[in-house]
Amino acid sequence: SVDDLIVPPDRREEAATLNERLGERDLQVEVQRRAADGTRDFLLYTVPLSETSEHGFATYVDITEQKRREQRLQVLNRVLRHDHRNAMNVVMGHAADIVEASTEPGTVAHAEAIRSRSEDLLERSRKARSVERALAGLLAERTAVDVAALVRRRAAALAGSTEGVDLTVDTPGDPVWVVGNDLLDVAVDNLLENAVNHADDPTVEVRVTAGDPVRVTVRDDGPGIPDEELAVLERDRETQLHHT
Repeated sequence: SVDDLIVPPDRREEAATLNERLGERDLQVEVQRRAADGTRDFLLYTVPLSETSEHGFATYVDITEQKRREQRLQVLNRVLRHDHRNAMNVVMGHAADIVEASTEPGTVAHAEAIRSRSEDLLERSRKARSVERALAGLLAERTAVDVAALVRRRAAALAGSTEGVDLTVDTPGDPVWVVGNDLLDVAVDNLLENAVNHADDPTVEVRVTAGDPVRVTVRDDGPGIPDEELAVLERDRETQLHHT
């Protein structure tokens, strides 16, 4: 058996369970296996011999270096985010002290600009973390989600934390079920936040329409996404001259 050669001793039970699932279509799982240079990480996926066969092919793809790069990036992101947050808090603290201590209008204006920009950078850092979690959640397990209830809940949270916004919510009284995960919350939150922050007159209408597909519509009088921003998204890459 090939398992006698490549399965580490502490992974025998796991390997036996996977062997029982060999006939499953589109089975993909990360495993550790022994190689000539030690234990490495692999992506194991299977292809049944036929629709009715209990046997199939098992293919191992070495993803060790990929996982190492991901781990290094995660560490780097955590360090940079931590240092960035601490530095911006210090800058904001000094700017607040200048505003409080100074009576010179020009000096106060400069300090307020520093504080405002620092708050903006901190918010961008928070959003970057939110995007990171969202991308990681792309593979999260999906379940049945009542979109109507979700929209009402997120809209109420925004209205309760934001002053001067005229928020209208129109959803069916009955549940509107879709298959999804926590990314739906992220999407709705960002749509509502965008409508409030970028509209000249923060009047926002949110509507959930049942059907196939289910539709969630957010309307506001904001300027829309600039053409240069859309172009970067459509190209799926950034350059030094064209970036978002």
